[in-house]
Formats: sequence, structure tokens, C-alpha cells
Amino acid sequence: MEQTLGVNEELAENFEMIRTQPESGVIDENNFAQIYLKIKEEEEKRRLQEEQREVPAGVLKDKPLNLLMEKEVARAQRYGVHLAALAFSLVKATPSSKNLAQSVSRQNLLDAILKKMVKIVRTSDLVGEFGKNEIVVHLPFTPPDEAQKTLKRCLELLYLEPIEVNGNSFTIKMAGVAMSYDLKNIPGAKVFINELSTELMQMEIRIRNIQNLLKQ
Repeated sequence: MEQTLGVNEELAENFEMIRTQPESGVIDENNFAQIYLKIKEEEEKRRLQEEQREVPAGVLKDKPLNLLMEKEVARAQRYGVHLAALAFSLVKATPSSKNLAQSVSRQNLLDAILKKMVKIVRTSDLVGEFGKNEIVVHLPFTPPDEAQKTLKRCLELLYLEPIEVNGNSFTIKMAGVAMSYDLKNIPGAKVFINELSTELMQMEIRIRNIQNLLKQ
């Protein structure tokens, strides 16, 4: 059981659910209005589930993390202090044994990685989760060169030992990027977060392309 994960899987899962329902007569596959309403319904259902889901201790969810980033960007703009952030996504997880002791979901794996990340970073750094496959580490007062060193250290320590989930061991492959806040070129927190996510997505694509080339 090898899990390959992507940053846009939630949308893909929604479409897959919609695609299979016409087969059972639940949705008319030619009724686009009905399909659109069903997609919005699934998005709302997932949003409510996400709000109710508990995250590991020491980890922030989307909204608190966004508020924190807005405050830190405002401070960087006002005082000219350094600010950086790391972003990670799980690209691949391979179990050490073909016979899993218990079933393991993608969220189980991410929670285990989040717990490990909290132990890796400094106490002044904050770990958060965006969506279902993006981990963000906020690095206050961190210059660009130190952010790159921290990224390298985090990945090395994540790979040092297998990830343990429900009695199963997994080796993982992560995409990771570091970005420093640029007062001259980034107008605010929203742009900073969006650019961080874009950088992460591009890194994940590069890693997948390399993996595909190696398989040929």
C-alpha cells in the first residue's frame, strides 16, 4: 500500500464522488446545475468536518494560523524585522511491511508528521496545518539564510526515522520550501501565504516529475 498524495486531492475526491453517483441514479450526469449543487454540498460537508476535527497538540488550524501570520507580517512591515515561513506537503508514504497492523488514513500520517514537526522546531516557532496536505512552520525573526538551514534540518530529521502510525512504520517523501517576507515586493499576509503555497505546489510537481523519470 503506497500512498501518493497531492495538494489538490480534496477537489479530486469531490469530483470522484460526483462522477460515481450517476451510476447509481442519484445524480443525472447531464444536469450540470444538479452536479454543481452537489459539489457545493460536498464542499460544505467537508468544511464542517474540518472545523470539528481535532489537530495534534501544539498545532494551529487554518484560521488561527492566518490571523497569526497577519499580525507577524504587520509587525515586519512596521519594524522591519525578519520573518520567514516553511511549507511542507506529503508526496509519498511507503509502509515498511506489506501487511499493515491496522488501516492507516492520509490524515493519520499527517497527524504523525505534525507531532514530529512540533518536536523538531524551536519553541518560538509555530506549526500549523493548511487544508488537508499542507504543513506550515512560522519562523519569527528569522533571516533568509537561517530559514533555508531550518528547512534542511526539518527534512533531515523527518527522514531520520520512519513515521510510526497505529503500529505501522512508513518511510516518507516530503516537498518542502522556505520563503522570507519581502517588504518591498509582498504587500501583505494574504499574498505571502498564497506565494508560499504556490512555491510548495511547484516543488511538489518537480519532485513528482523526477520520480516519474526515475521509473522509466
